[in-house]
Amino acid sequence: TMTRRPGELGYVKSPKPSVFDAKEKDLKFQIASDIHLEFYNLNQSEDEAKNKEDREELFCKLLTPSAPYLALLGDIGLPANETFGKIYADLLAWCAIHWEEVWVVSGNHEYYKSDNIETEEAISMACKQAGDNVVYMQNTTLIREGVRVCGSSLWSFIPGEVGSDTYNNIHMRLSDYKHISIREGSAKRALEPKDTHRWHLEHVTWIKEQISEAQESGQPMVVLSHHAPSMNCSEPDIP
Repeated sequence: TMTRRPGELGYVKSPKPSVFDAKEKDLKFQIASDIHLEFYNLNQSEDEAKNKEDREELFCKLLTPSAPYLALLGDIGLPANETFGKIYADLLAWCAIHWEEVWVVSGNHEYYKSDNIETEEAISMACKQAGDNVVYMQNTTLIREGVRVCGSSLWSFIPGEVGSDTYNNIHMRLSDYKHISIREGSAKRALEPKDTHRWHLEHVTWIKEQISEAQESGQPMVVLSHHAPSMNCSEPDIP
């Protein structure tokens, strides 16, 4: 997982600060990831009004609008979980009020305690309920300010053949394969490295197609992903 810093902490009284009124045509967007709402002590009161107040107070501490667009780049919460799905949906609804548009990319932790289909359906539903300005970007492209904006989880490359020492080591050590299920028809099974590697290849193929289309049309392009495309993308102080 590539960690990105959410940005400044604080409370913004106005949902549309002056930065949104800029006349420049440059694409300006804000990124946040690895918020992990499931780790916060929320929804503890029998008073739902109190729970809502606590959630909004947390959201204000986590995110401060600094650009017209917000990209939530994965590991935000557990959208398909009975307990934490409400908190995830509430965050998207809150963001829909405070940003002109919100772009949602799923990370690996969104799928924990669930399966791939259920998770993606839950994210899609949460985005739809939050508003027309919240977009689930799983291999999805938008054109904003003349820029091709492409969103994809970009699951990690898995080295080694199935059954190799490298493959087996990843399978044994990485928590994803203990906490995520994959649905095949009406049956479920545990996620395996061969599954995430297949998703990686699918996402890379799609991104390459988008790059070709951007080059043909002369468009600048940005790719929003959860997993890093290269180890060189991480800052030196982030292992």
